[in-house]
Amino acid sequence: MTLTALQPKLQEQVCRSENEINNIMSLISGIIPDAIRTECAKCNPSQKKHVGKVLSYLFHNRKNYWDDLLAKFDPDKSLREKYGFT
Repeated sequence: MTLTALQPKLQEQVCRSENEINNIMSLISGIIPDAIRTECAKCNPSQKKHVGKVLSYLFHNRKNYWDDLLAKFDPDKSLREKYGFT
């Protein structure tokens, strides 16, 4: 899965310039795996906000991508159990 596939939805929801969306997507694509593994422990407030929006969008609108992310980055299902996604 590539997060650049989410760019159109982010453009609608965040209403920012194309360059800013590209910057956000680049930032998030490098952060999401670590954010899932560490519950965003290393994220700054802006990163947490953007990661939260992307993950919320995936959970509510793209369940297949959400499931793929969790399968890859939460293989022991500990986060799913902790947050009630079982």
